Amino acid sequence: ISRICLMTNAPDIECYIGGSDNLRYKIYDQYKANRTKEKPHYLEACREMLVMQYKATVVNGIETDDALGIAQTKYDGNSRICSLDKDLLQIPGSHYQWVNGLFILVSPLDGLRTLYKQAILGDKSDNIKGFDGALRSSCPKFVAKLQEPIDSMVEEKEMYEYVSSIYTDAGNTIEALDINMQLLYVLRKEEEYWTRPL
Repeated sequence: ISRICLMTNAPDIECYIGGSDNLRYKIYDQYKANRTKEKPHYLEACREMLVMQYKATVVNGIETDDALGIAQTKYDGNSRICSLDKDLLQIPGSHYQWVNGLFILVSPLDGLRTLYKQAILGDKSDNIKGFDGALRSSCPKFVAKLQEPIDSMVEEKEMYEYVSSIYTDAGNTIEALDINMQLLYVLRKEEEYWTRPL
């Protein structure tokens, strides 16, 4: 954390750690059901240290991703998300990935593109199936090819209609897509969940 603060020249920090009662379990009862490994031995000690030393906020009801998305939106360009989580690249603003030293600036349009590309791919770590029902931890070439047209789209409705057609062509329902969108969408404001674009 000290190194991240040094690299980002951060005068102040906010840390968030996961709590209980994640809203996504109410949307899909198999959310993260594939995470069966035993928790690391020192996890609780690390959590306690983050709360005591860094005043970390324990996030209940939503994910830490959502708390970061809400904070970044609230600070309106005066913050930087420091995370390695690819899902957070949905959130407009400044980002820092300390492992590779990357500073990334995400526009609102790029954030939407990340979300819709993720809907095609799915997310194996969270037990969210891709457009064809497969669980993947990496993006194969044929999926990357399906994602490419999103890069030239400038309206969310167009992205949604395109991804809808991919889902239905693969034999899935629009409802399956809508559930995935709700699971994948990182909140920008409290209780402002994903809805179909009109």
